[in-house]
Amino acid sequence: MDHVGKGYRLEPAALAEPVKKRDSSKARAMIALLVWCEDHLSLTELGTRLGRNLCSLSHAENRLRKRAEKNPRMTVELERMKEEPR
Repeated sequence: MDHVGKGYRLEPAALAEPVKKRDSSKARAMIALLVWCEDHLSLTELGTRLGRNLCSLSHAENRLRKRAEKNPRMTVELERMKEEPR
């Protein structure tokens, strides 16, 4: 989670803020997508850590995944986040 925040130049606390800023929302969606890709992680746990609704995270993850399927630049960004050490 921290490496995604750094990639978006956000402090970890900013990811859990109750506001809907674009950078924070995009970072949370990226984290949700990375969690979705991992067998040992859960969106429910992520929602608890970020103080977010499971449905909201799932929707954001799905929207970002579909965007990445159509946008090569987004796919590259996702792969870069997957490869960075955690």
